[in-house]
Amino acid sequence: APDRPLQSQTLALQAQGGPAGAASGEVYWFIDGALAGMGPAGAALAWPLREGEHLLVASDANGASARVRFRVVAFGR
Repeated sequence: APDRPLQSQTLALQAQGGPAGAASGEVYWFIDGALAGMGPAGAALAWPLREGEHLLVASDANGASARVRFRVVAFGR
């Protein structure tokens, strides 16, 4: 929300997927190489926004993973 400071906002991370919903167990979330959190597949994890470019990687105990690069920009910049 552009009317709130960036530091008070979060991005909901949630993983689902694989054949017939194969994702199960714990999902491990890494942002810029650091563990951001973990939780059950399908559950959301709130990540506090930080300005800049980031690499998000989600992986499970079976070694399946997905990654995406994204950018957080503060409103008005």
